[in-house]
Amino acid sequence: MSIKFYGSTSGIKHGKPGIEIRPSSKTVDAYFHLQVQEAADLVQGLFDKQDIPAFRHANQITTLEYKK
Repeated sequence: MSIKFYGSTSGIKHGKPGIEIRPSSKTVDAYFHLQVQEAADLVQGLFDKQDIPAFRHANQITTLEYKK
């Protein structure tokens, strides 16, 4: 068995390369484990927190950690 570190994998259906299909506009990917207040202030009002599973399904302990 050969391992392809950066090439195509059998578990993913591959189409055109991203460079060919990506829009020319800028994209912001939001992925976090900890909240950074400056970042939260920057995007406040741009989305509904209930659309994000990390907020929607967080228990009370996790919610209190987010607020810290």
